[in-house]
Amino acid sequence: MELSGVDAMLDRLDAGTTGLVLTGDAGIGKSTVWAEGLARACERGLRVLVTRAAEAEAPLSYAGLSDLIATVPADARSRLPEPQRRALAAALLEEPPPERGIDERAVGAAMLGLVRTLADERPLVLAVDDAQWLDSPTLRSLTFAGRRLDGERVGFLLAERTDSGRRGSFEGVLARERMRTIELAGLSVAGLHSLFTLHLGHSFPRPHLVRIGQASDGNPFYALELARTLAGRRLEPGRLPVAATLGTLVEDRLGRLPPETREVLLVAAALAKPDVELIDAEALAPAEAAGIAVVERGRVRFVHPIYASAVYWGASEPTRRTLHRRLAGLVSDAEQRARHLALGCMGPDETVAEALDRAVSAAAARGAPSSAAELAALSVELTPDGAEELSRRRLTLARHLFETGATREASAAFGAAAHDAPPGMLRAEATFRLGWLELLEGNRANGTRLMEAALEWASEPALAGRIHAVLADPRRTDLTSAIEHGERALALLDPGEDPGPYASTLQLVAEANVLAGNGADLELVERSLRLLPETSPWELNHVAGAWAAGLDDFATARGRYRQLYDVYQAGGGPDGWLPSGLARMATLEVWTGHWPEAERRAREALELAEETEQPVSACLARYPLGLVFAHRGAVEETRAAAEASLAFLGDRPEPILRVQVAAVIGFLELSLGNHAAAAAVLEHADAQLEMLGWREPFTFRHSGDRVEALVALGRLDEAGRLVERLDERAAAVPRPWVTGVAARGRALTLAAAGDLDGSLASVTAAAAAHEELDMPFERARTLLVLGAVRRRRKERRLARESLERARALFAELGAPLWLARAEAELGRAAARKASGGLTPTEERVARLAASGLTNRAIAEQAFVSVKTVEANLARVYRKLAIGSRAQLGRALEERAAAEPARHLS
Repeated sequence: MELSGVDAMLDRLDAGTTGLVLTGDAGIGKSTVWAEGLARACERGLRVLVTRAAEAEAPLSYAGLSDLIATVPADARSRLPEPQRRALAAALLEEPPPERGIDERAVGAAMLGLVRTLADERPLVLAVDDAQWLDSPTLRSLTFAGRRLDGERVGFLLAERTDSGRRGSFEGVLARERMRTIELAGLSVAGLHSLFTLHLGHSFPRPHLVRIGQASDGNPFYALELARTLAGRRLEPGRLPVAATLGTLVEDRLGRLPPETREVLLVAAALAKPDVELIDAEALAPAEAAGIAVVERGRVRFVHPIYASAVYWGASEPTRRTLHRRLAGLVSDAEQRARHLALGCMGPDETVAEALDRAVSAAAARGAPSSAAELAALSVELTPDGAEELSRRRLTLARHLFETGATREASAAFGAAAHDAPPGMLRAEATFRLGWLELLEGNRANGTRLMEAALEWASEPALAGRIHAVLADPRRTDLTSAIEHGERALALLDPGEDPGPYASTLQLVAEANVLAGNGADLELVERSLRLLPETSPWELNHVAGAWAAGLDDFATARGRYRQLYDVYQAGGGPDGWLPSGLARMATLEVWTGHWPEAERRAREALELAEETEQPVSACLARYPLGLVFAHRGAVEETRAAAEASLAFLGDRPEPILRVQVAAVIGFLELSLGNHAAAAAVLEHADAQLEMLGWREPFTFRHSGDRVEALVALGRLDEAGRLVERLDERAAAVPRPWVTGVAARGRALTLAAAGDLDGSLASVTAAAAAHEELDMPFERARTLLVLGAVRRRRKERRLARESLERARALFAELGAPLWLARAEAELGRAAARKASGGLTPTEERVARLAASGLTNRAIAEQAFVSVKTVEANLARVYRKLAIGSRAQLGRALEERAAAEPARHLS
């Protein structure tokens, strides 16, 4: 079955990226099946990249990656973009890293590029044995690549232990539907017979095979060890004359080796890369003869990881410490040397901690923050209590933890660093970072308090400027404070020394001013854009894209977002930016009618936010995702997304996130015809924005929804005041969306008041504004209102033209709730009376009444007044010759049965 699973995976390669994980306990035969899978892949002419992970290599940086690409042709690597080629070479210690170091995303991007290049030539299999011990940087580079593969002919063949404590490390490499798992079971009695015959040259009588199978649970490795121990012994029925534990059997077997062989095996087990130059090859010979270790490509490899573990952990702790101190003088790699020194320590040791600091810097420069974090943790552990360096090392640890996405652990480390540091710059830096994380996690009050505390200790203008720059974000404070912090940041920051924070602050100040109703300062944004070429990718933000989007320049906004995304995809920045940036990209695609793309971006943002423990960013991602669901009429999915965000928010005062949730729910209720609910939730959203001082609908675009809900409820004065406010914003910062929505809202208000001439003039202006705007859903909504106004003016042909355009747009976009509205309005405009004597409006009102709705509820659903409902029902009763609502349902059923072919449109 296992080999058929391997064949099936190889067969699926032509259909795109796929994977297979072989799991089971140690010795169950995973490596045997895995090796046979490699052989079959080679027989098919596939390219295979291989690494056999080992426990001793697990802490190292890119040990597995080095093996995987060892056989990759040089010309394939040379075709990578230069930044990726250099990043890969630096990660593998082939070239020194650049002065600023490299980011691990660059290594992941290089791996992705290599895989795609090789898979273009012929199908590729990436094979990892003992995957539970694969080093974190290699795993993260494979995960980066795997998530971005789709149609490429790439297969992952992995063998992973279920009893290692690290199972599931590859769960995120491919989507679940692409990755199959097979758990290997023990051998049958017949299987054991074949195993012994193959490896020992003999077997045992069936009763003894049964006993061996029971003792080993069919585990091939365990069974072979038992069989070797039983060789030459007299066997009695019903019992085995040996200890029936695998550990004891392995220890007994190792114990039969000469002492010098056991010593050299201990060296090999302790080394991450046990090159033969570092051991006594002659002393190793008995272990090779016993089938315990082999030499491959100049390096010692244990035939099974259990042997390595037994050798290493079988030695006493003093022996291991002594050995590691000796090995520290033999290895040349700074990272390996520092680890050996650390493992050789009995307690805190400043000298070793300093060596670990150097290794931390080297790992970080190679783009291995996970390894840097592990080394930094060792450095902290070995720093004597009270040492001045303790807080600095904790700060270093926290930075690298954050880079790996371990946000909670990073927060704890920043907090410890801030607590222990004396007043001054170190405490300021740690407190600033801790406050920033608190803001990211939605703890706004605590984050702001920490930022203000950091300002008290920040004696250097650059750090104080950065703190003010963070507090200049209008989403983290009120607009007045945001502008004040922004101006102070600009006064403290040097654009030559800190171009990134300076450019970002210029954009934030411009955004805060426009949100406050102070107008759009284009000059500030232009100044910021001139600094971007000098900005580190780590310091880029998405305000420039959001600014263009707010001004309805969607092409420019998309280009700016795309540029930032490409920088990060190429390995230029941390994952921390991506969730919120992707959420903004997704929102733009919702507005412009590209809903599949919006959903893809939003789901990518949500997944990344959850992985990197950024709950606020997860809420930001659910905003465009909820909008997509609501536009598609997916009611349950919309509510579930909103409820997930509200569950996180709890009592947190996060007005922006609450406005996002309210905007989604308000639009959904409006789409369903629940106008009272829509008006209530959108009124709450606007109250939140007013509390922050946001006067400009620059980011949120729910004003038109609120106007429509108010008009449907007959609250025309409120709707009129909201339209006037939109007119003010259109005059202050002209752009098509706000101009069109204000005109459409005025048209609805005038029509409800009976001024159809004024309504037509307004909705015609709205249609003209929306025709020049890349927002097809808004255009369709305006055409729907235009058609309804023309129908009421008895301009049925013109009404049908507008309504048919609206219907086509709603259908093309996939907006069923609004498509139904357009079709209902078309039915009203199609003919004065439907066959059977009822007009379309009478038909709809009658069916809503028959369903049990009150006249008020019918009025909200049908977008008419209560008096209109009453008048229509009176006519329905007369035409159907009935006298009460109780008779209505049966009368409609009889009418439908008599006229099965009747249509309303």
